[in-house]
Amino acid sequence: MALLILARRVNRPVTIRRLQVGAIAGVLGLVAYNATRWVVAELLALPNSPFYSIYIFGSLITAQAPDTTAAIVAGWLYHVSNGITFAIMYTLVAGPARWWFGLLWGLALETAMLVVYPSSAILRPPALASFVVVSLISHAVYGAVIGLVSQRYARLRSAP
Repeated sequence: MALLILARRVNRPVTIRRLQVGAIAGVLGLVAYNATRWVVAELLALPNSPFYSIYIFGSLITAQAPDTTAAIVAGWLYHVSNGITFAIMYTLVAGPARWWFGLLWGLALETAMLVVYPSSAILRPPALASFVVVSLISHAVYGAVIGLVSQRYARLRSAP
């Protein structure tokens, strides 16, 4: 919001457009990401929740058990904030680049996550292999969606 206000004050239409498109891309990317996690987990008949990490982050934020309401709400708020923020960052940097740059962005986010998760006893999921499969596919879909939205809408259109 602060960047949007500043961009408006100094009349930066490209930045304004990219901030707006990034926020929308983030919401759409999150919907696709979460749906993909759920569908892939169902198709693979995984015993654990595909949203395991969200509950763990909520637990870390609140210092409460992962299944408490406070931890679940905090985890989801953190997840939504990350999804929108990463999409805004992508759109600010890449703007109307080809959609597959978004796919690469999603895979870069996944790679960064994989570097952290296995090295952490707190974050390590009970079934790492299935978690990685679900997460990899979901991050790829998230990135492709934000890439498609940004490619289509991030370019500032001139008046007719």
